[in-house]
Amino acid sequence: GFIFFVVGIHILRKEIALRKNGVRATGVIVDVIREISEDGTLFRPVVQFTTHEGQKIVWRCSWRGTHWKNSRGEQMRIIYNPQNPQEVIRSNWSSAVPAVAFVSAGVLLCIMSLFFSLKI
Repeated sequence: GFIFFVVGIHILRKEIALRKNGVRATGVIVDVIREISEDGTLFRPVVQFTTHEGQKIVWRCSWRGTHWKNSRGEQMRIIYNPQNPQEVIRSNWSSAVPAVAFVSAGVLLCIMSLFFSLKI
């Protein structure tokens, strides 16, 4: 449980730092990659944006889902690291969900471990 907690905190701190120090931009979904998994067919958007320095970046999103299927041409607000423009998150908080899930799972597992160790 503690490892989940630590990993979640690390991811969340990176997310918060990027939100604080990153540059906001608007990209366009230029492609959608179709991926077949055990859960069915999922789609991963590929976003192109231009940095404030004029560099064109093509970024393959780290998340996927069925709702991206017909999203080519749609705009996406993002935040990127000016020192590493390939480090990108969406400007909404959906990218923080995995970190929050890790922290929550870690806390829950620690509490359960403590509870069961005291019952013995």
